[in-house]
Amino acid sequence: MGFFDAIGDVANRAKLTGEIALLDRDITVRKKQFGVELYDIVDKHEKQKKKGANSMLEIPGIFKTIEHEIKEPVDKLSKEIRVLELEKRGVENEIELQGARQYRDVGTPASVGLGKNVADKAKEAQLFVQIKYLDREMLIRKENFGLAIWDAVSEQQWIHEALADETKDKHGLGVIAGTVGGLTKGIKGTVAKTLGAFSSDEREIAACVNKAKEEVKSMEEKKRRKEMAVAAIIEKGKK
Repeated sequence: MGFFDAIGDVANRAKLTGEIALLDRDITVRKKQFGVELYDIVDKHEKQKKKGANSMLEIPGIFKTIEHEIKEPVDKLSKEIRVLELEKRGVENEIELQGARQYRDVGTPASVGLGKNVADKAKEAQLFVQIKYLDREMLIRKENFGLAIWDAVSEQQWIHEALADETKDKHGLGVIAGTVGGLTKGIKGTVAKTLGAFSSDEREIAACVNKAKEEVKSMEEKKRRKEMAVAAIIEKGKK
């Protein structure tokens, strides 16, 4: 290997290593985003069903096969979020009271009102900082939830996926692709029936999971190709 070839390989390896690090970061960010999205969807459905903001989350039926794997992080997050929501509601009530006091004190003499107004504004600003802090704490917990359950959720196979895989094993890919029309039609009909059995809530959850899985899979594949390129450069340098 020539000197300039070696310099070029070092530069390419450094570039690829940096790109791999960025992909690692993006994969982690996407898993965290998934935690936020999934929790918000499930939480919305729970509140609509139970008509209350303080109820604990129940694990959706669509996750029945991995319930024991995700129950602990679901319960933990649910409790933490409910505590933070109650605290936030208390701060919001305090802000409303603060506004009512300011409205009530409109006629206060200027000599007294100036100092009081400054104090009220400072108090109000402090309360808004608390709101932002609580929102941030809830976001962090949802993101960590996404990381905690990702492996279990991403490895779960939906019923229609399992059916397709089983049929591939028994009959070969050509059958699935449509070589045998009757069987393919039957498979599609069963899949459609299976998906149709999901509630609208479960379909929304499945869409959230599938989108995240596809995006993470795409990034992981890009990372794998770059790692192979780095390995090739290292192997080349040994010759």
